[in-house]
Amino acid sequence: MNNSRVLSAMAALILSAGLLSAAPAHADTVFDFSGVCDSGCTGMATGVLTLVDFFDDDNGMVNDATFISFEYSSSSGSFAINLADGGSADGFVYDDGRPFGGLFVYSSSGLPSFEAPSQDHFDAATTPDPDTDDVGSSVSFVQVSGAIPEPSTWAMMLLGFAGLGYAGYRKAKRATVASF
Repeated sequence: MNNSRVLSAMAALILSAGLLSAAPAHADTVFDFSGVCDSGCTGMATGVLTLVDFFDDDNGMVNDATFISFEYSSSSGSFAINLADGGSADGFVYDDGRPFGGLFVYSSSGLPSFEAPSQDHFDAATTPDPDTDDVGSSVSFVQVSGAIPEPSTWAMMLLGFAGLGYAGYRKAKRATVASF
C-alpha cells in the first residue's frame, strides 16, 4: 500500500515535469560592457546587454529572438535600445565573458545604435552624423548573470532526489528486517 502511494507521487511528478517543460523558459543573460573613449567622448563608456533564452557552451549568435535591450552611457550622452522600441541585434557573444567581434545593436530610425565591429573598437551613434559618434577601444562584455534552470530541470532534480530518498528508505528497511 505504501509503495503504491510513492509510485503515484512519482508518476504525478513526472507528468508535471512534462507540463512544465512545455512552457517557454525565460532565462535572461546579462553582460556588462566597458570601454575607453577615444574620440567624441572622454573617459569610460559603459553599458549593459541583456539577452533572453541565450546560453551556449562555446559561443552563440545574438539575433532578434534573443535580444532584449542594450543600455549605453558615456561622458557625451546615454541611450537605451529595447526590443519593444524596434531594437534588434546580430553578432557573436561568448558566454564566459571573453571579448568578441561583430556585434551590432540597433533600433528603428531616430533612435541610437551601437556596434562593436572588432574586439578592440566600439562605435556608439546617437545621430546620423559620424563626426558626433562616440568612438572608443578596449571593448569587453563580461557576463554578470547567467541563465537560470528551466522549471522542468527543477522538477527532474526533485524527482531524482525523491528517488534517491526512496531507495535509501528501502535499503534501510531491508537491513532492519534482515537483522531480526
